Amino acid sequence: MQAAPPMQLEPMELEHCTLDQIVDVLCEGRPINLPDGAGAFVLDNEDARAVLGFYASRKELWVQAKQVVGAEAQQLLEAIANPKAHVATGRSLTSGTVRPHWRIQELRAHRFAGLHRHCGAGGQAPEVFTLHLDRDVTCIWGFNGAGKSALQSAMMWCLTGKAHRSQHMPSLVHNPISVEVISSGSDDEKNFTLPAIVPLPSAEDLSLLADRPACDTWVELDLKDQDGNVATVRRELKRNDRGAVSEVSSGLEALALPQWAIEAGTLMPAIAANMRFDDKTSFAEAIAQLTGLRPLQDLGLRLPRMVRRLEKDETDSATDAKDGARIQFLNGKKSFLEAWRAESETLGPEPELLTPDKATAEQNCRKAIAAVRARLIQLQATGLVDIETILGSSASAETPERSQGLLNQLASAREHLSSAALAGLPSLRVLQQIKEINDADKEWLVAKLNELAQRAEAHVQRQQNKQQAARQQLYTMVAQWHQRQNPHQPIMDCPVCGTDLAEVPADALLDSDIAAALQIGLGAHSDATKSLAEWQQAAASELRESLPESLKFFIDYKNRSSILDLCKSAYVIEALKDNCFATDLRPLQSCAHKLWDAL
Repeated sequence: MQAAPPMQLEPMELEHCTLDQIVDVLCEGRPINLPDGAGAFVLDNEDARAVLGFYASRKELWVQAKQVVGAEAQQLLEAIANPKAHVATGRSLTSGTVRPHWRIQELRAHRFAGLHRHCGAGGQAPEVFTLHLDRDVTCIWGFNGAGKSALQSAMMWCLTGKAHRSQHMPSLVHNPISVEVISSGSDDEKNFTLPAIVPLPSAEDLSLLADRPACDTWVELDLKDQDGNVATVRRELKRNDRGAVSEVSSGLEALALPQWAIEAGTLMPAIAANMRFDDKTSFAEAIAQLTGLRPLQDLGLRLPRMVRRLEKDETDSATDAKDGARIQFLNGKKSFLEAWRAESETLGPEPELLTPDKATAEQNCRKAIAAVRARLIQLQATGLVDIETILGSSASAETPERSQGLLNQLASAREHLSSAALAGLPSLRVLQQIKEINDADKEWLVAKLNELAQRAEAHVQRQQNKQQAARQQLYTMVAQWHQRQNPHQPIMDCPVCGTDLAEVPADALLDSDIAAALQIGLGAHSDATKSLAEWQQAAASELRESLPESLKFFIDYKNRSSILDLCKSAYVIEALKDNCFATDLRPLQSCAHKLWDAL
């Protein structure tokens, strides 16, 4: 994305800007005049300003040698994709700004190395050292060790926190150093720590101070600018109860100068004394390091590595991620549509889920998902109403746990009410057996029952006179015995005594001669040989053995329920006896009874 600054602004002068101010000006899209008439430089690209704004708050990433990692690249891309308004960190500056020129008017120092002893003869604190510098020129001279460098160090330390170090460039001096005191003629050794700018105590001083040297050094500078404004800068050391030393400064903000300017003006003489400039380049590098421009140069040298990473590694990673996301989308779409088709009767037509390369403003995956979500929310609301209508308030689907529990019960109930499961219900098995009876079997059964009814009626008639029935039963049994012993031979003689039956007197009970009675018994049905109880058992056995296969199921079936009763027993009672209908689905049992009774 390209965007020019919203309006033309007056260029800033490079030499008037601190490092923070340079960053602020560039992030805001304002121009900076380059030296030697090289024109103005401005970041007129919004992405470039977003990149500089990203690094402005992460100066630890400016170091040229710092490794470029993926997390930094991702954060940088997010900063470009979602640019934020830059928050200035440097003091606001205009092209017409005139910096103040400060002169030191007075220096005051307390317990400063090179200017004081650690303490007086009685252990008291030394007097405050005061130096007036209100003249145009002040000349300070003295022999080696007279305190000239210490005086300069006091000024440097007050303004920058750094001081002279022998044979070294100025450095921080508030960190304690270890001191070991060895007394002659004694084996006792004393150890303590003090910052280098605190005067070291002698053995006598330590005795006066009970081996607890003071650490309360401070320096104050009174300064005045060209307009007569006065400011006081103070820096002091403090030691807490645990012995840790800290440094506190105040008044620097009143100078209205960037820290690099203060350090350049204060430390340059001491730095220059320890520098060798063999050529123009080394001198320029020293100035860049001193003024703070080196970090900006380091950032400029490091950014091409980030560009290469973005163009190669991150591009490859993004391509792989895009391909992976596409595959994941297609797999998810497949699973989603399969689940949708399984419930298409309820959900309706399946949605069109387009990949980004096929999407349009009117048809895209986001709108399709929104429509699906709205449809599912509507179905959910309807389903909750249906659940309450059918199952009452005892069944709840408000929480994921309750919803999953209800789904598990419904799945079990659906399996229990499947066609295969219902076919195993006792009442439905009876109905299935009835359904399998064909017309031929029914006709045979009717004929057989009619035959048995006629035989039963005849047998009852025979059994009305017990004596005659018993006598006729006797003749029948004798005749049938004779027939078995002498097949196809007529009965001429008595089977018992051999007497000619023509000579035997007639049977007065039956009012018939013996031969005729035997002949009637020979032609009689075997029923005649049985009592009523025996005939009943024999008839039942005969019917059982002769039944077709489709009717044998009902031999031991004693239920006299109608077809409608069997249906009610199956669907209202037997089907709802399972444990899956014992909790949230319990209301189905009472509802089923009410529904059946209402039919």
